[in-house]
Amino acid sequence: MQKHYRHHIEIHGKPDRDWLILIHGAGGSSKSWYKQLAAFAEHFHVLVYDLRGHGKTAALNEHDEEEYSFHLIAQDLLSIMDQHHIRSAHLCGCSLGTVVMQELSLIAPERIDSMVMAGAVTKFHGWSKLLYMIARYLLVHILSKDQLYPLMAYMFMPFKLARGSRRLFIRESKKLCPDVFYKWWRLTYQFTIYHRLKEMRIPTLIVMGEYDYSFLSGSYLLLKKCPNATHHVLERAGHVCNMDQPRAFNKLAVEFLLGQSGAKSVVREEEAFHLLA
Repeated sequence: MQKHYRHHIEIHGKPDRDWLILIHGAGGSSKSWYKQLAAFAEHFHVLVYDLRGHGKTAALNEHDEEEYSFHLIAQDLLSIMDQHHIRSAHLCGCSLGTVVMQELSLIAPERIDSMVMAGAVTKFHGWSKLLYMIARYLLVHILSKDQLYPLMAYMFMPFKLARGSRRLFIRESKKLCPDVFYKWWRLTYQFTIYHRLKEMRIPTLIVMGEYDYSFLSGSYLLLKKCPNATHHVLERAGHVCNMDQPRAFNKLAVEFLLGQSGAKSVVREEEAFHLLA
């Protein structure tokens, strides 16, 4: 039985529009979306929250004894949706937040209208697998949490163009207590969701950065699992492509989401017509 867990939640935008829920990555916070919030709030009813142990959620929960799993984190999102009477919503996630979305698509696909994945994560592959093995060795044998996360930020978000996203993630990661950090770190052992995914019919937009050497190749594997997916690679962007190229990302995401909202409205009209008939 999942215990009650309080999350820091903010709601923006227009109440008469479709719900859009933003899910940040590990080590970040809801602040990771500050370059998207105004653009999204103009068209949607936006809910943004801090994951377990992250941002202001850490201050709301003094002690968390549960071991983390992606199933548990996805259940957190379902609880938030139920709390706010959200029957279904569009989801937009970044990095590890996209893994939470994939888990939710397995356990409650009817609650998802569409998905936008920024820097989609499927599994460690090639270069990213080597980086992970190096980071794991350093964490176990040499470095502390506060020393390791800045190093990981440079490993997964290199180059000058990712300076802003690195700074934000390093700053926000300092809010994680060591116990929470290790729980999220152990989640990386559970990157098996890709292998559990069957044919996923949810309309999906996958946006990657051309310099995302860790996960770009894996995003094409995810594309094969999603027959209703489209894939875009942003130039001069790394893993956190929504922060590296916000204007281009916002344009792609808003156009895609509005298209899905229009399709959803047509379905509602058809359902109403059949009921009247």
